[in-house]
Amino acid sequence: MCQRHDETYRSHKPNIQFRGGKGRYTKTQLCSDIIIAFPLTSQAPKESGLVLSAAEKTLFAQVGVNGYFSSAVRMNKLGDNLTVSQELSNPLTPLKPEGQPVYLTPLHLGSNIVSVYSADDPAHPSVT
Repeated sequence: MCQRHDETYRSHKPNIQFRGGKGRYTKTQLCSDIIIAFPLTSQAPKESGLVLSAAEKTLFAQVGVNGYFSSAVRMNKLGDNLTVSQELSNPLTPLKPEGQPVYLTPLHLGSNIVSVYSADDPAHPSVT
């Protein structure tokens, strides 16, 4: 990307290069655009080698992230059309991030595969 007179323009179309055939050859895919998704922290784009503008640094510096976990487990006794979530005295109060499961829901009606979500305790993160 290039900056010119407060307008962003691209000098050429982006491309992605990757190896195929167990690393024997390189392929190139031409793209009209590339969207790269990162956790909204200042560290993630920096680790990928991207250079942030001053405005992006200011924006990303304001963002904090709490870890969460999701998994899919086989559970035969949850029951049909049942979702379980952490009980809150006030439904507008955010859940307590304690690293314990806070939300369980079947993948679809009649499925014994259950999606389980939990939020990490920011004071005691599982991964740094």
